[in-house]
Amino acid sequence: KYQITPGLFYDDGVISAGVYAEFALDRERGLSDYTNVHLNAGYRITKWMKLKLEVDNLLDDKDQVLYGNMTPDNPTTYATYDPGLWIMGGIEIYFDLL
Repeated sequence: KYQITPGLFYDDGVISAGVYAEFALDRERGLSDYTNVHLNAGYRITKWMKLKLEVDNLLDDKDQVLYGNMTPDNPTTYATYDPGLWIMGGIEIYFDLL
């Protein structure tokens, strides 16, 4: 029912960095509260290219994202979890054609 996402970000044109956290509270269907912490950083190599690194779910919690019954006639319950920690890196290219 409630989600709060505070964060801090820095960008000087060459180096950028940020951290933010998602807090989900009083969730529907009796799901437990959770906190996800996300980090990102970048280094601009040229005017049109940037190296990037992102980390999602830094705490590596198995956050429950769905809970319920398969069908109304079948009382079997199930739970679905997010994939946990993700680390992504790559190159971002800007196509500024104007």
